[in-house]
Amino acid sequence: MIPFKYVILAICFTNGIMTAVSQEKKQSSSNSLIFEDLPVANAQRNSILGANENPKDKISRNVFVKAKADKASWYFGEAVRVKYELFTALQTKSVISQRPSLNGASGEDLKLDEAQSREETVNGKKFQVFTILQIKLKPFQPGELIIDPIEVNNSVQYTGDDGKPHGYSGPIKSNPVKIQILALPEKNKPPSFSGIVGKFQIQDVIEKSSFPEGENNNLHVEIAGRGEYEDINPPAIAWPTGFDHFALRETMAGDKSKTPAQGKKVFDIPFTVNQSGNTTFPSIVFTYFDRDKKEYAQTRTEPILLTVLAVSTKKAGNPVVEVRKKITPVILWIAAGLLSALFIAGFVFIRMRKNEKARRKKLAEEAEVVATSAPVKQVDFRKEWDRISANRDGTGFLENTKDFLTRLLQAKLDTTDMLEEDLLKRIQHTELEKYVRRIYSCYNRLLYAPAGMESEWPAISSDMDCIMDLLNIPAGEPVLMDV
Repeated sequence: MIPFKYVILAICFTNGIMTAVSQEKKQSSSNSLIFEDLPVANAQRNSILGANENPKDKISRNVFVKAKADKASWYFGEAVRVKYELFTALQTKSVISQRPSLNGASGEDLKLDEAQSREETVNGKKFQVFTILQIKLKPFQPGELIIDPIEVNNSVQYTGDDGKPHGYSGPIKSNPVKIQILALPEKNKPPSFSGIVGKFQIQDVIEKSSFPEGENNNLHVEIAGRGEYEDINPPAIAWPTGFDHFALRETMAGDKSKTPAQGKKVFDIPFTVNQSGNTTFPSIVFTYFDRDKKEYAQTRTEPILLTVLAVSTKKAGNPVVEVRKKITPVILWIAAGLLSALFIAGFVFIRMRKNEKARRKKLAEEAEVVATSAPVKQVDFRKEWDRISANRDGTGFLENTKDFLTRLLQAKLDTTDMLEEDLLKRIQHTELEKYVRRIYSCYNRLLYAPAGMESEWPAISSDMDCIMDLLNIPAGEPVLMDV
């Protein structure tokens, strides 16, 4: 999870009877949002501190923050949006001094489109209302999720009757937010369900419906709709006999700032076929939980008819019969000699291969003996991850993250497995799987299209932080690991 920086909201109001004035949003390099020239009726008069007024009480009566989630209850697997709005009737400069703590969920700040306000009357008093923060949350488990209040410090400046500037300040807090995260029903849950909630459609296309055996082809699969589409894993495919498929490439497009998100995830899978004839590529099924209907649903593609053409091994104009007529006894003797030489070379190669296997087996046994007595060192994975995440320049960040993730899983799962497929099998159907799979998938995409990958670094860092939390690795606590 990327460390959040404070979001600053500066609100300055005009001094007389207020009229509509220009509004401008300025965004600094530290993601601070600054709002200028935002009018409140009688803001100057409202801001004056009377002789018997207390600054803290004055601010609490005229400035407050309201926090609200889009819905009171969400299903596990949905993203939750919490919105924070500032209500003010004073000339105030308001700064978010304490962000909400996110226990039980990962968080991502959503972009604030415009620095525009609205006017709202509360208990007979007019306020200007500004959206100061929006957070998208992904809960770790079902149950009640409580988001603590944020704290905003307010500084009020005004000109008194003596013509001199005066001011006072004080903090306010928002209300806490309680959200109920509903568990998905176990009844009628399909075995193929992977935790995606929303509304989706799947479609596929094969680049060439007729092609020679052994020639490269491509399967293009798109899953689009409403929901956390970036969490979708590659669907299960029943590849027909004779098909060989290779590493897939993932791409995404859509709007992640909405709740639910809207977009699509695309999987391109290259493949070849090693036998000719007509064959039918089967339907691909994607299973999700329909939030509106409160039931599991499936969408599937249509079967595709393919024609795989046989490749001829004979060359035109060079019949085998004519070649045989030209063979002389001398050539036959040469051919026999070559066959004998090949037989002897093959025999020697087999013997050498057996000797090499025996040598490797002996080395492996010796390595196992050494490994059992090898020293154990303590690795502070949290400290190492902080070092890696602090340097996110270039593609080296993703390579370091993938290597770090593999070593972390080996240590926590007590395994020597190094392949992604083997490690993913060990954490299959756990909350950990989707974060690990996403980082490995991003690394594999880097092999095909490294340009522009830096935009995904924040999401990768957030996934890595979630993995550290799920594996219960606090800061400063080393994990034992074989040297």
